[in-house]
Amino acid sequence: ARRKVEGLEHGLDRLVGRLLDRAHAGEPLVEVLAQHLGEGVAVHRLAQRPDAPVFVWGTGSKGRAVAAELSALPRRPTAFVDSANERWGQLVDGLRVVPVDEALSAQAPVIVIASMYSDEIARGLRERGVEDYLVAP
Repeated sequence: ARRKVEGLEHGLDRLVGRLLDRAHAGEPLVEVLAQHLGEGVAVHRLAQRPDAPVFVWGTGSKGRAVAAELSALPRRPTAFVDSANERWGQLVDGLRVVPVDEALSAQAPVIVIASMYSDEIARGLRERGVEDYLVAP
């Protein structure tokens, strides 16, 4: 349990550091806070389910960045999810790419949507009855 708390603290420290860097760089503080509040909520929700497999939906730059951030915490992602069947089975940054059906068949999965198509993906998940997912800011 201590390792999980330390990992969460480390993730939150990095989050605050990025927030301050962006604010000092002159970005509008309201926008920076809104984005990072979303990230903080996501980190907290992941910490509440320490044993759930984590799937990052999206193999593009945003998905790879989210997977890298998660890998710095004690919550290494299980795999990437992608709707492009030609990517299934491939390795991206050391993680296997799987179809959504495989991710959803896992025991109580956490889906983190990290794609430019997040609205479409979220709608598709809700249509399948999946309400518990995160959207990376």
